[in-house]
Amino acid sequence: MWAPISVAWAGAQCTRSVDASSAESAQSPTSRARLNGWCQALGVQSWMIDAGYGANWGGESRLPDADRTGKHDRLLDDIIEQERTSTGRVGPIAVIKTLRERTGLGLKDAKDAVDDYLARHPGRIDLAPPTPSAKAGCGVLAAILVLSALMLAAMAVRADDRGDETVKRDFAGEWAARELHTVPIAYRNDGFSQFFRVGPLTRQQLEQSEIDPLANSHATILVWGLGPGSVFCFDTKAGQVFGEPLTETQLAMLRTNDRWVHKNVTGLIEQGNCPLKVAVERGHELGLKVFARLEMQHEYGPVSDDNWMWVGLVGDFNKLHPEYRIPGTAQLDFKHQEVRDFKLAILREAAEAGADGLALDFVVYPPYFELADAAIMTQFIREIRAMLDDVGQKQGRRLELMARVPFESYDEYGLDWQTWMRQALIDYIVPSHLRPNSHFDIRIEQFVDLAQQTGAKVYPTLWQALGFVTTDQDPSSEKAGKRKYDKPKTQGMYSAQALLFHRAGADGLQLGFATCHYGSAPWLDDLADPQKLLYADKHYMVDPITIRPGTFATNNVEGRQRGEHTYGLRIADDVAAAIAEGHTVNAQLVLNMRPLFPGERVDVLINGNGPVSFSGDTEDAAARRGADAIDPSKRSHATFVFDRDWWKRGEHMVPMPADWWLLGDNSIRVVYSASTLAADNPFSLTWIETLLDYDR
Repeated sequence: MWAPISVAWAGAQCTRSVDASSAESAQSPTSRARLNGWCQALGVQSWMIDAGYGANWGGESRLPDADRTGKHDRLLDDIIEQERTSTGRVGPIAVIKTLRERTGLGLKDAKDAVDDYLARHPGRIDLAPPTPSAKAGCGVLAAILVLSALMLAAMAVRADDRGDETVKRDFAGEWAARELHTVPIAYRNDGFSQFFRVGPLTRQQLEQSEIDPLANSHATILVWGLGPGSVFCFDTKAGQVFGEPLTETQLAMLRTNDRWVHKNVTGLIEQGNCPLKVAVERGHELGLKVFARLEMQHEYGPVSDDNWMWVGLVGDFNKLHPEYRIPGTAQLDFKHQEVRDFKLAILREAAEAGADGLALDFVVYPPYFELADAAIMTQFIREIRAMLDDVGQKQGRRLELMARVPFESYDEYGLDWQTWMRQALIDYIVPSHLRPNSHFDIRIEQFVDLAQQTGAKVYPTLWQALGFVTTDQDPSSEKAGKRKYDKPKTQGMYSAQALLFHRAGADGLQLGFATCHYGSAPWLDDLADPQKLLYADKHYMVDPITIRPGTFATNNVEGRQRGEHTYGLRIADDVAAAIAEGHTVNAQLVLNMRPLFPGERVDVLINGNGPVSFSGDTEDAAARRGADAIDPSKRSHATFVFDRDWWKRGEHMVPMPADWWLLGDNSIRVVYSASTLAADNPFSLTWIETLLDYDR
């Protein structure tokens, strides 16, 4: 889909908003005949249509036959009447555009609906082009505007590729039509935590805990971390092994198990068991490909000798060359050839150690430039691809390349993954969150669409945590014997996210964990099989970033303070189909919000159904007022992170009819009202979740 192009005619009668993708409807003779007159009247000649200045609206309609016949007649009657009243003339482009705005239909579905309407109501829409006199009033300016707009469209990046879709997609239709099948898993560890244990660690122990559990599973790729980004946990000569350059005083700044990481890694290397080579050799014995993963930017600022992470986890390349940093940060700036050469040298070592491929992790952690430069980064990817080809030729095989990128905001960081895919520089693309606490639903459709054209594989990330707080211990909490707690990610959440990925057409899944959890959570392997997920319990969450800051503004409505927000939630479960097949589906709605007081009420409507309600005039509400909800986006984590169940405070749960939830997009309207409202205690909402439990 191309972004819409606004074509302004000089006369007031000649204003139209034309979606450039209309041009490519010319693929069918009937549509071509109808639209050519309009396009030519707008100054768009047939060569422009043939050149493809527009989106693909060819292919099969997603609208079922029953929906295409007559469903929108009443709405189309209204649209046509309004258009004729306002402009004196009714053209097909304006009607299609308005129909899409009111219904959310895709371009082809809207065109088909209008075509069907015309077949039954001929003459209601003017198919002839505007008269010559009307066209003449537009003058040379119109032609310039049209041609300029089309030239810009020709140079534009497709909206689908950029992640800012301008046309609402029919996810329910796409998902229902897609055949679901089992996909492979790429299991990723962080390259550090597998050594974060009391040692000495032996090769056999490393194999048994981190590699062997993947045997006879859906995992086909082991993504083995090289270390925490700036120092490494394999036998490197280009960089430094973690802990190597540190003095005893500096080592004493670290956590106990950090020091064991140093002892475990160096001990294995001294025994001739470089951890990367162990992973490659054992992985190959089990039939796994092994990719070496590099964290592309992990520099642990701030730059200070009092910062234990800077002291222990950052190598001399950064410490000795402040001129290579992004000003004011600890981050390296990839505009410097020396930075790219350093990263390339590490990657070459990993390829020469026997890895089947490399995994470039660009989610850890941008930015990569003071000023984003996609050209430099893409050239760097070409150099990595050329290095892999060189090493692979010597080894008599082709080495593969995987890139993990944020599923949005990638342009801000110079990560032009579209070009990497189109130029066959990468074999796998791994769309992911940038921060797990922002998005529950990682939308991968733009990646899948482009992969279908390029042959690259899409392996979105299922992350190990929700990440509202960091649970990593620091030396002070270790000494105090305190443990940090996050809101836990449930098995139902993994199942919900995995089924969303299957519905969207993922070629595989990447499981992103610190260490191997297949031994303790064997159900992780079931995430590869959508048939096992269809009727598995689910736990969905509205993207937290769409709720923040969560405070409701109110107005006086008929003597009560009232405010409302509407949120979106995609559901991968077809609840209606499950019920039709004999499943009993129980649903609960969960709101995490501050306690309600007398006179306060929250009503929630799902897709217009309901409401389900929460009232401050109940015994349950009164019992909750002793403990306020904790919103981790607003409070210092130090005030609650050591409380195991902090996330339960503010949790309100109520049963609801499961069949209110629809496959695809859903609307959640939250309406707050109160008889009075204290200015210092506005109503606030932290999370919205829903649980779907299946039972025959």
